[in-house]
Amino acid sequence: PIEIKLFNEIMRRNTFVLCEDKDEPVGEGNFVYPQKQVGPFRADFIIRCCGYHSHIRVWPPKLQTVIAVECDGKDYHTSKEQKQYDRKRDDYFLKNGIHTLRLEGSLIYKNVEYCVDEIEYFIRKKLKEGTND
Repeated sequence: PIEIKLFNEIMRRNTFVLCEDKDEPVGEGNFVYPQKQVGPFRADFIIRCCGYHSHIRVWPPKLQTVIAVECDGKDYHTSKEQKQYDRKRDDYFLKNGIHTLRLEGSLIYKNVEYCVDEIEYFIRKKLKEGTND
């Protein structure tokens, strides 16, 4: 339920493009893969961000950052075991170049628009960290 609520708001924004699991990003944009398998783990959402560096616009745009968005419902992410599993997954993602953003389920229910704003902010932050412009 929280994943569906967040997904619907993500897709309302014109800054995101839905992709199937096997699709490769084409062009510029934020490409969303819901329930994406990454190695032994499944992410709620993987977002692959492709674009140009600000000083050159040579086709094709290239991959600039990848993020995992995890929706943390209270029922599933409060036990010691689940927190340990989440850390293990986050470490695996980071070793594979994927930065994780966690959003609390209660926040998604209360203010889903803010959550998507946070996703966009996180993307901009990671893109800025990764550029050498």
